[in-house]
This record gives sequence, C-alpha cells and structure tokens, in this order.
Amino acid sequence: MKKLLLSAVLCSAGVLAGQATITFQYQGETLPTGAEITYTGYEALPGVTVGTWEYVLNPKIFVVSDEATTITIQMESNEPIQFCAGGTCTPASKNPSKNDVQLKAGVPVDLLLEYITDAGDGSEGVDIPSITLMISAYPNSNPTVKTTVWVKMGGFLAGVDSLEADMNSVTLKGKSLVYNLTGASQLSVYSLSGKIVANESVSGNGSLDLSALPSGVYLYKLTGKKGASGKLVLK
Repeated sequence: MKKLLLSAVLCSAGVLAGQATITFQYQGETLPTGAEITYTGYEALPGVTVGTWEYVLNPKIFVVSDEATTITIQMESNEPIQFCAGGTCTPASKNPSKNDVQLKAGVPVDLLLEYITDAGDGSEGVDIPSITLMISAYPNSNPTVKTTVWVKMGGFLAGVDSLEADMNSVTLKGKSLVYNLTGASQLSVYSLSGKIVANESVSGNGSLDLSALPSGVYLYKLTGKKGASGKLVLK
C-alpha cells in the first residue's frame, strides 16, 4: 500500500512539473499576464525595389518558458501584422498564429513581430495607423494555461528625418559621422537609392569618415542594443 501511495504521489508531481509556465519579456522585464505596453519607435529599411524604403515597427517582445516545450502563439490586431518566432514567418494578417514554436528552458525567443508599411522614396512622411495588438501564448500540452499581453503602437507621422534617434550617440560633424556608444553596433550609410555607401562595425567613441562621398542627402542606420536612424546632408 505504501509503495502504491508513493507511486501515486510521484506521478502527481510529474504532472505538475510538466506544466510549463510561459511569459513575455519586454526591454529585459518580465510582463505579467494582462500587461499593456506602448511602443513608439520605428525603423527605416531599404525596400525590395531599389530606391524605395519601408517603415518597420518591431517592439522586440520575447517569449520564454521555464521548461522545454512547444507552444502556440496567437495574435489579434486591427492592422495586418506578421511574426517570425521559431523560423518561418506568418503571412501578414490581423490574426496571425503559429502552433509549432519550440522553446528551450529559460531561453527567450524574439517574436520578430513586425508591422511594415511602404515609404516610397522616403521623401514624404507616412501616417502610421494606431495599432492595438493582443498576443497570447500557451504550451500545446496545456492550452488552458494562457498568457496574454497587449501592445499599442503607431499613431504618428513617420519620416526619415524625424526618426527617433539618440543624438548623443550619432552626430554629423563636417563629413564625419561621430558616434558615442555603450556597446558594439553596426553603422551603415545609404544613398537615397538604397545602396550602402559606408558600413563599419563600431563601438565606444569614434567617427566614420565620409569625405569620399559626394555632397548630397544620405540616410544612416545604427543597429545594436540602442539603435538610431536618420538623414544626413553632406555639404
């Protein structure tokens, strides 16, 4: 009888241990279920067609589990969005979902959530609509244990020359792009046709020499933990 009782207790403990806990993370913080975040940033990236640009909203939200498991992620939005967590990207829609996202214990996975809009040649501002997005995730082994967060983003006029940039990190002095960074980044300069005309791995304090470039308007993009983008006018 004692052996049977012990076996039953162990089986019960095994069931409890197998119930993975899924959480979302944003800017290094774990979000409680039902939390709401507001994202106001965006990036300007070269479009598929040479000379065109896209504005991309990517709030960089991560999903993590305390146990190795396969999860389902579901989203509901008032605007078409896509996400690529786990590898394959969903088609852009108002209700994208994936049921095969594999997580390792304690390893955050970027949702790679994106709202993308065409910016043409980047010369004019683009109205980004207000987007309200609900994100839910649950382990496939227990769909009743669902974690949900809300995201609000957009609702502003986007333009290459009004991108949110940390001007203490990147400034133009003459024909040098001076940077002051806290970590490693990639600094790229584009022509208005979308061609990369300067590209360098940077960190700390320094400058990128642009004296070889003819006078004109260019775009720069700093990628890293704290990115920046904007327009350059070389005289």
